[in-house]
Parts: sequence; structure tokens; C-alpha cells
Amino acid sequence: MKPWNLTRQNLPFLIEKINNLDFNKRWKVVVYEESEKRSNEQNERLWGYLYPSIGNYLGLTQREVHNMCKYQFLRSEMVINDEVITVLKSTTKLSVKEFTDYMEKIEMWAGQQGWSGE
Repeated sequence: MKPWNLTRQNLPFLIEKINNLDFNKRWKVVVYEESEKRSNEQNERLWGYLYPSIGNYLGLTQREVHNMCKYQFLRSEMVINDEVITVLKSTTKLSVKEFTDYMEKIEMWAGQQGWSGE
């Protein structure tokens, strides 16, 4: 089922929908605050400045820097059929705050490698 954005204007429709549910069945309703996805400005800074600058310093392409940073900072593991699988989160799925944290980690790591950001 596709997520539905709740607004003050469509709240009466939601209440009506809930009132019309068959309560002989079990229902699950989930409401959560939607977080804003990373901004275009953040993405432009990442691809237009950070990745090229760090790549030039380390002798890597932007894509290589991107893949390395995703592995370093956006990696998690999940178990499927008793096998541990490494999963890399997409930067397009990051919230504004998560993206800011991601870029800060990249800059701190690159600084530890001697990159000055110039």
C-alpha cells in the first residue's frame, strides 16, 4: 500500500475511512512524522565539491570515492537464510540530517587522510 500524506484538509476523510472499517477484522494503522529527504543543494555539494576534491587528493574517481564512502559510512548488515549480507544505504534515501551527518563523517575521515578541503 502506498503511503498517504495526512493534511488538515484530508483529516475528515481519514476519520470517515477509519469509522467505516469492519471491526470484526484486525487492522494496523501507522502514523509517523515524514522526514525531509536530502536537499538538492546538499547533493550538489557532495558531487560538485566533496567527491571531486577528495578524489583528486587521493587519486580516485568521484564514483570510487562515492562507493568507498557509502561502504565506510552507510553500511549495515542483515541476515538472510543464516547468511550475513552487507547492505549499503542509498544517499537518495537519507534525510537532510542524515545527509549532513554523512558529509561530516566524510570530511572528518578525509581530513585524517591529509585532505585539507582546498
